[in-house]
Amino acid sequence: MQERVLLTSLIPLAAAAWQDMRTRRVSNWITIPLFFLAWPLAWGLHGWEGLAVTGVVFLVTFLAMPFGFGAADGKLAVFLAAAAGLPAVLLGLGLVLLLFGLMRLFPGLGERLAIVHEEEDGRHVAGVVGFFLAAAVFLLVETML
Repeated sequence: MQERVLLTSLIPLAAAAWQDMRTRRVSNWITIPLFFLAWPLAWGLHGWEGLAVTGVVFLVTFLAMPFGFGAADGKLAVFLAAAAGLPAVLLGLGLVLLLFGLMRLFPGLGERLAIVHEEEDGRHVAGVVGFFLAAAVFLLVETML
């Protein structure tokens, strides 16, 4: 069942990746359904551990928002935690930390990869262009292993 869920989720992730690369924004019509689907999916695929992992990812991404973490990326991270489980979350965390480390070492790369814009309320929101595309590729590889 998990393989079917992961493969099916490639459809909205591909739409989000296309929109993200084109406009540097991702619509709520893509991310909100994935966010709400995450919770029953976490329970169905992984039980209490899945709910706990999904809850921790939600809390961490919510707490990171004032520091510039994008809401669309956060909703997707919650969905990925529910669909892929703890091993994938740990691998994803390692990849994100590696990416941010590279962006600190090579600021020019960071400027090209990161999206930073100011919201109406004055907050700065950040994201990584292609995060959704990377997530789709990650899920495809996860499914094949």
